[in-house]
Amino acid sequence: ADSISAFEKQQLQRTKEQSQHHHQSFNESEYNGEGILFFTSPYLRTRQTLHGVIRGCGLLMDKAANGQNAAGSRRSRVKFQVREDCRLREQDFGQLQERDEMEFTAQQRLKVGRFWFRPATGEAGADVYDRVSLFLDSMFRELDALRHIVAQQYLASSSDSVQRPFSYDTVVIVTHGLTMRLLCMRYFRWTVSEFEQVWNPENADMWVLEKMPNDGRYQLVHPSIQIGKARDRSMPLSMRTPRSIS
Repeated sequence: ADSISAFEKQQLQRTKEQSQHHHQSFNESEYNGEGILFFTSPYLRTRQTLHGVIRGCGLLMDKAANGQNAAGSRRSRVKFQVREDCRLREQDFGQLQERDEMEFTAQQRLKVGRFWFRPATGEAGADVYDRVSLFLDSMFRELDALRHIVAQQYLASSSDSVQRPFSYDTVVIVTHGLTMRLLCMRYFRWTVSEFEQVWNPENADMWVLEKMPNDGRYQLVHPSIQIGKARDRSMPLSMRTPRSIS
């Protein structure tokens, strides 16, 4: 129990440090958009990361700073919303209590493959793939609906006094390593073999998707992602670009 506690404390400190680094990078990117919509897994560690990102970006007021934003006043007018979505939770590994059982499960997962292997009381990667597919479908439906709602509101009146609905041009998804990979697998249409060549991102790491010019689809702008059994190859452009329109 002592070794597990020490490990948890070490990982928590590492995550805090990496989260601090990444949200400072985000804060320095001179964001000038309309708003940010955050989606988060309901698990405690993702909600803690989300809170650190929001505070680090200056989106929350710091009471100790007399009403000033935690990271300065530059972002005081940026609006944001947070949505908690259970479909973004980590893979359920089942009720593993015994050490021998955990070791056997890990060996079987390596033998069968991370995508297909399903623990006795848990989920396979394929199960997570199904639920993140549903999440992406509903998220893009909302994005499409938002464009129509905002357009109608602006056509109805040009007065600045009219209250506008919350609108955003940036979506931030705070989730888990395997879930991130499966979100990308679904969107970019990776094969199972390609998925199994991609390693989990580091704690609090950011994978950024940007809209492609004259397209409407999104490209993974993170060329430094290393893949392969030895993690010695950069992810090719073909894996960072959508292979279909849906």
